Amino acid sequence: MRPENLFLTGFMGCGKTTVGLTLAKHLSGYTFIDSDEQLEKTAARKISEIFENEGETYFRDLET
Repeated sequence: MRPENLFLTGFMGCGKTTVGLTLAKHLSGYTFIDSDEQLEKTAARKISEIFENEGETYFRDLET
């Protein structure tokens, strides 16, 4: 049975976005969603701005 969703986890800069885009392209029926992009849309600002203005703890709360 095929999973409904796939989640990629790993350290910053390890290639999650690159691998996720490739998987979504090659696996029929999957759409790639980048959690950082979704967070920026929800917060209506860049992650770097969140870190600068509210700090990492606030960002991690949003991320969770």
